[in-house]
Amino acid sequence: MFLILSRRLRFFLLAAFYLGIGSASIQSATAAGAVGMPPSVLETLKKQKLSLSDLGIWVQAVDSNKPLLTHLPDDLFNPASVMKLVTSVVALDVLGTNFQWTTRVYADALPVNGVVHGNLYIKGEGDPWFRSEDLWDLVRQLSDLGIHEVTGKLVLDNSYFDPGPNSSKARALGRRISRVSRFWGLIPTHPL
Repeated sequence: MFLILSRRLRFFLLAAFYLGIGSASIQSATAAGAVGMPPSVLETLKKQKLSLSDLGIWVQAVDSNKPLLTHLPDDLFNPASVMKLVTSVVALDVLGTNFQWTTRVYADALPVNGVVHGNLYIKGEGDPWFRSEDLWDLVRQLSDLGIHEVTGKLVLDNSYFDPGPNSSKARALGRRISRVSRFWGLIPTHPL
């Protein structure tokens, strides 16, 4: 799948990638600082007590083959949290700014007089902010709908991120682990 990104987004991703990886250099650093490094950058680094030897920079326009500014272009650096910017930008571009995570609730049958006859299923779809406290809110929402009893089981649906039984991830772990099982600290040894 190919993403069609705007010119501004491509520039941002490229800059974030190279700033994070640290593939950068303006030729080399001298004792006083990097050759060609803007004084404002040097001053900011000094204020933050950052060493030029621990930093890589690469700034390049998307429509150019030559960098505007580089520092330590051949050194490798740990990208650390900067890579989260790349992930965030792509997520916003692909999912959109109005995207909302969902946790769905299903039942075997519609409730009759506030009773669900059968199982109640909770299907998480990757909400990174869903906490155990949110489960109580989910119970309150069911109560607000008039549901006060479930005769069956509570089933945690692992299928959204299920790699399938033939997945190399599942084989490597020796068992299937899902977002739901990881969230509650459970590793099911049999289907729920």
